[in-house]
Amino acid sequence: MRRHGHVLSFRLMHLLVSRDARNEAFESADVAFAAMTRFNLHGLAPATAPVRGDPDYEDWCARRAAAFRALCLPPMLIQWPRPHAWFLLFDTEVPSAVAALLDDLRTHEWIVPLFLPRDWARALATDVPAAVRQALAPTGAERVCWARLDSDDSLNARYFAALDVAITRVRQEGEPGPAWGIDFPYGAVSEGGNVAVYVAEKFSFALVEPLTACKTPYQRKHTEIDQAVPLVRVYTDQPMWLYQRHDANIGGFNAARLERFADPNRILGLFGLSEPPSTPGSNSGPAKLPSPRR
Repeated sequence: MRRHGHVLSFRLMHLLVSRDARNEAFESADVAFAAMTRFNLHGLAPATAPVRGDPDYEDWCARRAAAFRALCLPPMLIQWPRPHAWFLLFDTEVPSAVAALLDDLRTHEWIVPLFLPRDWARALATDVPAAVRQALAPTGAERVCWARLDSDDSLNARYFAALDVAITRVRQEGEPGPAWGIDFPYGAVSEGGNVAVYVAEKFSFALVEPLTACKTPYQRKHTEIDQAVPLVRVYTDQPMWLYQRHDANIGGFNAARLERFADPNRILGLFGLSEPPSTPGSNSGPAKLPSPRR
């Protein structure tokens, strides 16, 4: 493991054989693994998105829900091991498309919707951590490992297994601080039916912090997370995230394209997706929800 100021890095290879195939529990028993996703919070980026009260707000929410069902939800439902909780942040006003999504999600008891007012930034700093501590209290965990996940992006089906292995490896030499981050630079980008492979620093990261003093993964912009906590950069042997590109380029972080036209079947299979994702907001039908894991 190499240390570069606030950045540690090591190479994590062959995740599928690094653990006992029969082990469905996390090795880091004192850590609660969770994800957090902002959905239709008022004024959420992109700035061009409609807000509550706009005439096309309901339609935008319907397109967002369809993208969530098609891109974000399926990989989360096949995570192995499955995280302890997934917190979804919604506006207090519930459009019909969001209500339908919430009805479908009720069968998954580990998916926790939280409803925030227009001043959601304040609630994110106070009410949300309190709700998180209450929801994760039954795990008995002292720490929480957060994945920050956009509602139209996808995580590798072994994303949380990789986090668990990374935590174990880092602890062998000592955690770099009370709170610290795990950065997976190796990922993929989907655009126009094509899939490209990228290395992008600080695009997909997780945060490890004390549960009693958790600040959630939205405490800073993702490009500034290494200014708040020491960052461990983990290089894997497969893309760990899939980003649905909305604009002409990726901005705001350091990115290098490794493979322009990757085999979609090879990449998408890592995420439990069977075909190249369509652009969010297209007329493609929503993905069918798998049965809840028992």
